[in-house]
Amino acid sequence: MITLRLSAGCAAPGANSGTVRARRPLGPLVGHGRGPGDQRRPDLPPGPHRRARALPGSFEPPAGLDPAQRVISGLAQSPYRHQVTLRVQGTLERIRTRLPASVATVTELPATGEADPAADRWLSVEMRAERLDWLPPLLASLDLPFVIERPDELRDLVSALAARLAASARATG
Repeated sequence: MITLRLSAGCAAPGANSGTVRARRPLGPLVGHGRGPGDQRRPDLPPGPHRRARALPGSFEPPAGLDPAQRVISGLAQSPYRHQVTLRVQGTLERIRTRLPASVATVTELPATGEADPAADRWLSVEMRAERLDWLPPLLASLDLPFVIERPDELRDLVSALAARLAASARATG
């Protein structure tokens, strides 16, 4: 376990200088799946941690750790009201133009045995959203075939947008 030694002073002015405790600096992102500000973080006990200071020493981060990517992908998995799952036919690069890693998790689905391996493959897109009203125009802007797996409310919103677009396309003068 990688540790960081911290000295946490007592909350009362003039009181004992505090105790020295070992903490896992990567714990909130790597070990526990929780982010900053989460009150349930087991690596920071309640108390005067606001006055913590780093003591001399260093550590080697784990190989292959990309802290920025961990934070960004964590944002896409934050708990929101709706869990959205789609299948989109296209390339990862094209999907990422509208759905960055901070918004959606994109994974490649197994090949279906298509005759042309260069054809765009279907990718699974998962995201969470507090509201769904912003997704239909965004999905339309992808200009790629997609299938809504869940939630059903999103399917209704996309259908309503399609009807409004079709009516506008047919309108004259």
